[in-house]
Amino acid sequence: MLEGRCGYFDDRNSVEFFIPLPDEGGDGDEKYSGGLPSLFDSLLSGGFRRSGKFVYNAVCPGCKQCVPIRIPVRKFAFSKNQRHLLRRNSDIEMRVVTGAEDMITMEKADLFSRYMERHEKTEPFSRSKSLEVLFDMNGIEKFEKPFYPGTVNFDYRLDGKLVGVGIIDLGRTSLSSCYFYYDISADMMRRSLGTYSILKEIEYCAASGYDFYYLGYYISKCRAMSYKGRFLPHELLIDGVWKEQCEQNWDV
Repeated sequence: MLEGRCGYFDDRNSVEFFIPLPDEGGDGDEKYSGGLPSLFDSLLSGGFRRSGKFVYNAVCPGCKQCVPIRIPVRKFAFSKNQRHLLRRNSDIEMRVVTGAEDMITMEKADLFSRYMERHEKTEPFSRSKSLEVLFDMNGIEKFEKPFYPGTVNFDYRLDGKLVGVGIIDLGRTSLSSCYFYYDISADMMRRSLGTYSILKEIEYCAASGYDFYYLGYYISKCRAMSYKGRFLPHELLIDGVWKEQCEQNWDV
């Protein structure tokens, strides 16, 4: 268990249950070896998320604001505005990259540093600090392969320039979006890259045959997390049961 201040509500504490992932991976052209991807699917279905070498679940006593959310890919319907956003950003190229040498780079550290300083309004982020955080987010140590073999990056480039990076975990039937950082210059902010990346990742799920796209936690009373409810239909894990929602739920 890990206890600390809640990152979403100033007047609350958080309690998270952590368990280590087994160290099992594969090389070569096979998707992944062993049963770890299937185990990962089960953990995602149980409301867990990966953080570094661990998976965790929010078990805060007396608070159920963090509700796991996923999108059943075959049922998802792109809205008119979402299709317009995809067309407007059609000049952005998305590429899946694997391997520590492509997931941890100076280019990505610089992008992450600028993102954190301006979007999250933190103290200045040095390149070394950014690299440290990216190693942890990707579950990598000392440029070895990712601890979980299904961890990849989705790189977004415009005219060759890196403008966004999604840190993604792939199971056998599920894709989990861990984090997305991006170029927050004025021109790029007008492109709604956060929403765009979710739509592209849903497209990727559909094209690759994944059943579910996991978005982490939906927190209806937190503006920074409530946007996830706009992707419909989606399912929320309520009292241990995944329940389909065809409109945004503000009451959970």
